[in-house]
Amino acid sequence: MFLIFAFAKAQTVLKNYGNLKVHNNGQIGFHIDVINDGDSVENEGFAGFYNQNNPLSFSG
Repeated sequence: MFLIFAFAKAQTVLKNYGNLKVHNNGQIGFHIDVINDGDSVENEGFAGFYNQNNPLSFSG
């Protein structure tokens, strides 16, 4: 008898190294923490953070 085990690892943080821009009328939702080590300038859109179980952070 063979037993098969599956292992899945979820992403726990989004880490950005480049340019990040939300254009006019653009929308993006984050369900995980964000570490922004790049540029985030001239954003005109909307960014929302959604997590009912844990507080989220935006750093960088």
